[in-house]
Amino acid sequence: GYLFTDPQVHSTDERFGDGDLGVRGMALFFLSFCHSKLSEQLRMPIFPLSRNELNRQRRLARTAVNRREDYYAQTKTEKTSHIEKNSSSEEIQDTVPGKPIPSLGLPFLSDADLAEISTSLENALLDAYFEYEVNASAKSRIKLSDWSPLEPDDITKRRLGEVHYEIACLHGAGSIPDALKSSSVESWEAGKDVCVSDTHDVVSCLFHLCCAASLWNVRACMALGRVYAGMSSSVSSLLNWIISVNYEKSKIFLRRAMESK
Repeated sequence: GYLFTDPQVHSTDERFGDGDLGVRGMALFFLSFCHSKLSEQLRMPIFPLSRNELNRQRRLARTAVNRREDYYAQTKTEKTSHIEKNSSSEEIQDTVPGKPIPSLGLPFLSDADLAEISTSLENALLDAYFEYEVNASAKSRIKLSDWSPLEPDDITKRRLGEVHYEIACLHGAGSIPDALKSSSVESWEAGKDVCVSDTHDVVSCLFHLCCAASLWNVRACMALGRVYAGMSSSVSSLLNWIISVNYEKSKIFLRRAMESK
């Protein structure tokens, strides 16, 4: 079943005790958060996730459902057969053995990956926009003319930029559990695969870095400005393999970093 705990507040200055994980806690929360009917009723915008992250959420959801179904099936079988277990001599184990989700390797970037990279880089040059979802059942309950979205203010946008940047750094460090990992990245210039020891989901890393840049996050703009200039970035060692040098775009992001409040 589900495990519910006391509410935990995450703040930028970590002032709410040991459970307050700061911006990293916010990042980890949004990686597992699914937009629901309650979110819709609260008029909350959708927190964008990459294609790989959405697929990861679906895999984890299917795994949880399968474990619950297996648990109830095994419990029903045990009751029917009246099997008695001696707890003093046998160690109690989980009814469903934990099967880790296999780490999928990407020997090269797929067409879908390349398309997402291109879209992310284009969106990074624009100001962030927020999407909302109103499903069919909600349309029958409310008048769309009366439904007004909850627009984030400047402070919230700045905080969201920090969260997106933190998620990009977590991906770059390979710290996202069960994340899709790339074993090598195709070098367009050399025309051959370049094996790397630092493996992580670079597509999702770039996705959130671009989201942060569209929110005028200083560190994200600096990182993209460096990569476009052909320099390395502390966010991810793989960014230079998927972003071509472009000095004009580098100037845009560095100028945006200087103008950011």
